[in-house]
Amino acid sequence: ISVPSVSGRPHDAALAPAGQAKFAVCAAGHGVDGKGNLAAGFPNLTDPAWAQANGSVGAIVRTIMVGRKGGMPPFQERLGDDKIQLLTAYVWGLGGGEQPPAPAAAAPAPATN
Repeated sequence: ISVPSVSGRPHDAALAPAGQAKFAVCAAGHGVDGKGNLAAGFPNLTDPAWAQANGSVGAIVRTIMVGRKGGMPPFQERLGDDKIQLLTAYVWGLGGGEQPPAPAAAAPAPATN
């Protein structure tokens, strides 16, 4: 799998809103709010339990790229890597994903006289 977000491109929370427009392709199954249609096999992407089990960035990318047996078609050729990255950021955020905290800045060295 060769997608920038999996192969070293960091998740960018600022890109998530741009992914919302790309989510339109997913709304037929998952609904415009991402809450899904379990009867048809489309999970609620906003459910923390779903996010914990299936909501890693890598799992979301793979699902978008190759689809899911029985309902979701693959979208790699249709969307391409850049749109998949945007869509992944959006879906990840639906499930409560958060950007990891930035590393703490090093304390300044004490002044010497």
